[in-house]
Amino acid sequence: MSPTSKLGVALILLAGCAPEPTEKAMEAPAERLAEAEPASPTAQAPPKVTAKPAAVPAPAADPTPEAPPAPTAAAGAPVVEVLSIQRTPGRVLKDALEGELAAAEAKQQRVVVMFSADWCVPCRSIKEALESNPIVQGHTRGGRFLIIDVDEWRGPAHRLIEGADPSKLPLLVALDRQGQALVMTHGSKIGLLDPETTGQNLARVIHGQEIVLPTYQDDPKRRRTLAIADSRRQKSMVENRTPVTLKVTAREPLSDKRERLTVDLVLNNNEAGRRYWVLPTHLTPAEGPIEVPQLSGARFKEHVRAGFFIYATDPPTHVIASGNWGSVDLKGYTVEVPEGTKELQVHLLNSVTVAGERLNFTKKVPYALKIQEASNVVPGRTLDEPRTLVFDVKKTYKVAVGP
Repeated sequence: MSPTSKLGVALILLAGCAPEPTEKAMEAPAERLAEAEPASPTAQAPPKVTAKPAAVPAPAADPTPEAPPAPTAAAGAPVVEVLSIQRTPGRVLKDALEGELAAAEAKQQRVVVMFSADWCVPCRSIKEALESNPIVQGHTRGGRFLIIDVDEWRGPAHRLIEGADPSKLPLLVALDRQGQALVMTHGSKIGLLDPETTGQNLARVIHGQEIVLPTYQDDPKRRRTLAIADSRRQKSMVENRTPVTLKVTAREPLSDKRERLTVDLVLNNNEAGRRYWVLPTHLTPAEGPIEVPQLSGARFKEHVRAGFFIYATDPPTHVIASGNWGSVDLKGYTVEVPEGTKELQVHLLNSVTVAGERLNFTKKVPYALKIQEASNVVPGRTLDEPRTLVFDVKKTYKVAVGP
């Protein structure tokens, strides 16, 4: 096992959902067009030749029936609502769902539960489409989408709806007024590259109908065109975000002429690739390899897996991951600095190399990590073996923090 794989920190990435299925083309077998005649044992007059009747052509196959049109919302149907059922102390998920069903009935809305997670990219795509795409919103009027994070509600989410297994995400389940499932489908199949297809299939789910697989799935050229357009769309949504925002909320004097700063920090990854960041520090990373005596990790107590790596430099270096086009929002993160420090640095990295091996991303990195108490962490595993560490810095952001 490599040194990097021993680190027990759960830095999360978008779980890739399974690709959309494609239908394999099949060829009909060739027909036999001639028969062999037996040889004659004695000479005979030439047989009378009779013309064989012409083969009757087989009737043409019925054309593939067109997909039924997507249902349309009733006149005056309310704009689609998208609500997250957050877990709070003492809250029961089943009771919360029953309350949402009652609220939906009062508004004449149809309920769809979407089992989701903050690392699931198709989940994010569906949520963004429902909240901001006018084409999708036009198809989904009258719907009430309830987002349930399966990590946040681990256990209760898996027992919530009979027959619903949210082990693969996103899982969409349309419910009747009694909370019984009408139809279920995985969001990766609804055609997320095309807003029109997305909207029509979400409308089908809202009305308890089976989805229709997108027509572009068997057209590589169109699929590629749509994928490029979708990537450009995502880039346009984030390109104006400020990469690093930091605000000092408290200062605490320490011994040895040091102080502890409490900060609110937002990191925005405005690129398609995943990235590692060095969290705020008053030091510039050393150029070239450095020896560190210890490696460890920590998990944010309020999150099931998200955390950061800790490298035993002086002061310790904290490294966190962000998903593609993703963000990290940490409230109450603390950093110790020399007294009178007027500037902190945040480093965006191309890569981290530990003991000669490039540090890979784990499968599930949140695309929008939000932590309310970033100083409240659970220690992870510690490796007391010296390692060589190299940070390849892509860009350094400097933020004034002077009193």
